[in-house]
Amino acid sequence: MYSPLRLVFTVLCIAYSPRHASSYSTYDGAQGPDSRLWPIDVQKIHEVVREVAHATNDPYNHASVNRIALSMERIMQYAQQRSRFLFIGEHGNGILPSIISLLLDPSWIQVTTWDAPSGRHKVIPNLANGWFSLRIRNHTFEYPLFKHDVEQEPIPLPSASIDYVIMFHVFEHLSLDPMFGILEIHRVLRPGGILFLSTPNLGSLRGIAQMLHGNSPHSYHKFLFRRRHSLGLAHSREYTSGEVVSALEASGFDVTLAGFSAQPDDSVWYDFNRRVSKIPGLSVPLNMTVAGSTVFAVAQKARAPYARYCEVLYDVYGIGAEFRMYPNGESYVAAWDSV
Repeated sequence: MYSPLRLVFTVLCIAYSPRHASSYSTYDGAQGPDSRLWPIDVQKIHEVVREVAHATNDPYNHASVNRIALSMERIMQYAQQRSRFLFIGEHGNGILPSIISLLLDPSWIQVTTWDAPSGRHKVIPNLANGWFSLRIRNHTFEYPLFKHDVEQEPIPLPSASIDYVIMFHVFEHLSLDPMFGILEIHRVLRPGGILFLSTPNLGSLRGIAQMLHGNSPHSYHKFLFRRRHSLGLAHSREYTSGEVVSALEASGFDVTLAGFSAQPDDSVWYDFNRRVSKIPGLSVPLNMTVAGSTVFAVAQKARAPYARYCEVLYDVYGIGAEFRMYPNGESYVAAWDSV
């Protein structure tokens, strides 16, 4: 007879595995194709993140400093200087582009923010004539911005024109067709280009603990009301690490999971898991890479996408599931050959 705790962990171990044969790897804290070029100064990364967060004067950014810094540590293992960056769904105050500017001196930056119909997302209006502006160290950083609905509008950039795409804590807000945006990101990335995607982890060790106490595993799944007006759910859907891997692999990416927990007390559940993973039958131990509070995926463009609708995320009954073209109508093969 299975104990309730063993049964919970067995089910979760199965849930962490993508639904198809997967070749994703995990992050060990010191890997990446260009890591030999970057003796990472972790202290400098955290100092820059705190400095930029302070300059934005945004309470959300102040609360997110640790998460952003841990994310930047991972980016610095892969990204090179003087590269072309695209930021998807920037919050509206330029924190991520400014951090990248200070750490990597990019050759080109383009920023998008949400401009979704029917009020699905609310844009923070720190914009002037299509530009972000943020002053740091007696220098004003300015970034071109265009409003864009990542679920319905093609990205207005040429194919294979971007080196790196950063999409931090946007995926969980998408409510109509998240694969549309992922496929468009694949199109604009050069071969070998990388998407850095982070999103709350529905299957985190923290979430497991919350469920065992009868609470929701979601990180933030509340209805937002402002001035007596409903803005809908804060997070439309949260994902497990396995679901993120499945969606990215279907979209033509090789994936390295580099998840983490920004909350210090998650380490308690990590230590707890190390003990319960010794129970016979639990062949897939959980760790912070796949079960931290944040899913962090390093997704490298490697091949043509094989599915328009990933079966793990979509019910496509009555719809052709295999569309051999990008959402903007450009075929996979033509896009690959045009590189």
